[in-house]
Amino acid sequence: MSEHIIFILECIGTIAFAITGVLVALKNDYFNTAMYLLAFAGVMMSFFKKEKIKIAGSLCCGLGLIFVGLNIMSSEQAFGNILTALWLGAKVFISNKNIVYPFYKRLGVHFYTLETDLTSQELEMPLSQTIINKNREILMKEYSRDAMKPRIQNVVEELNR
Repeated sequence: MSEHIIFILECIGTIAFAITGVLVALKNDYFNTAMYLLAFAGVMMSFFKKEKIKIAGSLCCGLGLIFVGLNIMSSEQAFGNILTALWLGAKVFISNKNIVYPFYKRLGVHFYTLETDLTSQELEMPLSQTIINKNREILMKEYSRDAMKPRIQNVVEELNR
C-alpha cells in the first residue's frame, strides 16, 4: 500500500505538467479561472502537515502564479503591439470578442475583425495612405502628451484624496 502512495507522490510533477499542457492547449475562457484555481489550490495545500504535500502545493502555487503573470504581461504587450501596428500602417485583425474591439471601434480606428474580414484577398491588399493617416491622427489625438497629461493629473488627484 505504501509503495502506491510513494508512486503517486513521485508522479505529481508529471501530473502538474500534464494539466498545464491541457490548460495551455485549451486557451479558452476557463484558462484564466484555472490559473487562479491552481494557485489557490497550492496555497491550500501548504496548510497540510505532510512535507511532500506542502512541496506539491508550492509547485502548484508557483506554476499558477507564473501563468497569472504571463497572462497579465501578454495582454499589456498585445495592446502595445496593436498600437504599434496601427501607427506603422499595418492591417490589424482583432477578434470582435476582444476587450479592445469596442474601444477602438468607438474611437473610429480602421481595423479588421478575425471573424469576418480575414481573407486572403484582405491580407494581400495594403492599407491606403488615407486610412493610415486617419489611424495615426486618431492615435495622436488619444495618446499625445497633451491628451494624456490631464488624465494623469486626474489619477494623481484621485490618489491623493
